Amino acid sequence: MDDAPPTTPPPALLSPVPGAPPAPRGVSARRVGRFLLAHWPWLLLAVPVGLLGTVVHELFHALAVWLQGGTVLDLKILPSGNTLGHVLWEGQGVNGRLVSVAPTVGWLVLSLVGLRLVGRFRAGGAGAKLALVLAWLLPLGDTSLSLSRLALGVPHADLSRAFLDERAVVLAAAAVFYAVACVSTPRLVRHATAGALSTAESVLGFVALMAVPWFI
Repeated sequence: MDDAPPTTPPPALLSPVPGAPPAPRGVSARRVGRFLLAHWPWLLLAVPVGLLGTVVHELFHALAVWLQGGTVLDLKILPSGNTLGHVLWEGQGVNGRLVSVAPTVGWLVLSLVGLRLVGRFRAGGAGAKLALVLAWLLPLGDTSLSLSRLALGVPHADLSRAFLDERAVVLAAAAVFYAVACVSTPRLVRHATAGALSTAESVLGFVALMAVPWFI
């Protein structure tokens, strides 16, 4: 009986695009400028993406309350006063620490999904870029904001309420996560841009597209 024909193994996750030039190094204002001009419609997504981040953040809080049998009294998912959103809750037996840390845990889980999701889309395509923003950069951004408030000891911030006395341990654990992120981010952005930009240029470009409209 003849042997079965050899099969070609599937491409590795986030493998380089066949025939694509190697990703450039350093930062070129010209390359970043061309990227921003080519992707200017993304500026229209900045505010919706930011609001989506607030919605997801507050829903993580609410979910932690509901899963513990508590009651959500008020859920604000739009900016009001000096807050982007908030959740008021009550319930005996509800662990406030779990409620406070829920967004950070949720975003970290979502970022792990992002590690796999970005590579499911065509390299350089809109799907890969959108997945990079929603499932990687957005979780990292919200998590970084929470961790920076903890590091500065900002009162009433999520992680400060939960871990202010243990912040050294929490920040040490966060450093391990960011070490992983530093390894993964270059592969993700190379796939999302098909190697057209360096890692630093890609991050600058995507962050600019998502941040600039908030200051206009």
